[in-house]
Amino acid sequence: MSDLLNQASLVMVPSGYKEDTVYSVVPSDGSGDLSFTRASNGTRVNSAGLVEVCPWNMLQYSEDFSNAYWNKYQASITSNTTTAPNGTATADTLVSGSGFAGVVYTSAIFSAGDILTLSIYAKANTSSILQLGTTDGTDRSANFNLSTGVVVSSVGVTASIESVGNGWYRCSVSRTMLNPANFFVVEGTGSLSLFIWGAQTNVGVSAKPYFPTTDRLNVPRLTYQNGGGGCPSLLLEKQSTNVAYYSNDLATAPNVVDASTTTANVYVSPDGTQNAMRFTETTAVDRHGFYQYTTVTAQTYTASIFTKQTGRRYISFVSDMKGVSDAAYFDLQTKTAINVASGYTCSVEDFGNGWLRLIVTFTATAGTRYVIWGGSPDGSSTFYGGSTSISQTFYGYQLEAGSYATSYIPTTSATATRVADACFKTGISSLIGGGVGTWFMDFEFIEDTISNYTFAFNLSDGTITNHLYLYYNNPSWYWGGVDTAITLPATLRKKVAVKFSSGTGKLFCNGSLISTLSLSTAFSRLDIGQRFSNTFPMDGKINQAYFLTTSLTDAECQAITTI
Repeated sequence: MSDLLNQASLVMVPSGYKEDTVYSVVPSDGSGDLSFTRASNGTRVNSAGLVEVCPWNMLQYSEDFSNAYWNKYQASITSNTTTAPNGTATADTLVSGSGFAGVVYTSAIFSAGDILTLSIYAKANTSSILQLGTTDGTDRSANFNLSTGVVVSSVGVTASIESVGNGWYRCSVSRTMLNPANFFVVEGTGSLSLFIWGAQTNVGVSAKPYFPTTDRLNVPRLTYQNGGGGCPSLLLEKQSTNVAYYSNDLATAPNVVDASTTTANVYVSPDGTQNAMRFTETTAVDRHGFYQYTTVTAQTYTASIFTKQTGRRYISFVSDMKGVSDAAYFDLQTKTAINVASGYTCSVEDFGNGWLRLIVTFTATAGTRYVIWGGSPDGSSTFYGGSTSISQTFYGYQLEAGSYATSYIPTTSATATRVADACFKTGISSLIGGGVGTWFMDFEFIEDTISNYTFAFNLSDGTITNHLYLYYNNPSWYWGGVDTAITLPATLRKKVAVKFSSGTGKLFCNGSLISTLSLSTAFSRLDIGQRFSNTFPMDGKINQAYFLTTSLTDAECQAITTI
């Protein structure tokens, strides 16, 4: 840590989190940990560069099998009966009914085609046999001996067992789901018992590090997309809805395949599993890809999709969303948009391993309208005679209101909504409320054409009468306790420092003094990326934030904000 960080009363460097919480580095006793809410799933880019649902554990109440989320058949659960692998007294006892197998299972939460790994920690008690698996009309499972630490048998799954000490084993099964399925755990027969703890299901062919859950909501997203030095950023986004159905099952209605034959699960997708679809051209003189009709209103939308070059160098986007049918094209080798029709704004994001996210923003005319994604032989035409030796691949189609693409929101038979992220801390006047201080934040803020009151930060006493803030309201930035318009650098990344003492404050950004004004500074609440909980949320990434109980010199503020 630098000398300044050693002097800080509050430091948030995204590195540690759990449900509902982003850990502070300073103080380390938990008194500075920030509360976090997002009442939905979300996706992030993990440290391996893969798009990942957050949290990656798809099961709820992973350490509480007494919860009604877990159904019991001929079985009973006694909670917190022994020491779990993490050293806490949170492991449960599973007891089977006399003469019957005891079964604990969840409701159907998995979809056909998902590549998943199910895992649970188990320890022998009066029984040493555990069965773990899924049922979709036919049981696909494995039996584990918890005394000898071996896989006894398996049907339709790939099974593994790992000793984690003190008689505990992590038992795992992996498979591709053939139909919607249930997770289940089966104990032996005849009033026997064993200990269970830490259930998890994650996307992929192996078990990820165990992530404990309750309701799976309010889990912060630490994203590594475009991060430097292997350090994550805290991803904060406004609410958004993907109105495209079957975002990765692109041959299922209302998606319509266009002059192509499809093969599912051919390529490893941006999520790291082999679930991306191949579209092989037919010889017809036509468009080659897929399309979907969607009912839209008269507002700004952004369409996006992941693709990689498996055949054609060029990908076409054709749509009548603006009321007329026209096109834009993407060159997958130069990673640029070309021959873009008027009214479209296009960009390309590189997700690694050859995968690109193609993005098109436009103002829609209300009605039921189509989007077509397909190949192009030359980057300027969409109708052509195809070749059965050439294919395209697509993954993760998204259509959302707004002037930029947010993080991927998977859908199946209905639209899906990711609720806004909110990060805040109340009751911390001892850390930030002395009336003298310096607030620093290193962040990336998306300035879009329709942003309305999106807050980068807000220091306050919990009211709107005494606060220090920075927010964007298209097309201007404002700061202070009473709106003062300022101009900030147009760069995506911004380093901002606000120093204040004796009722006077100065704001610095990217190495320059921007503004000086009078401030009220009796603070007890900090909100990052919003004004108060889930109000006026921003879209962006927080790289670092800290508070000093001293007012730095102008030269020091210029130094720490220089990029």
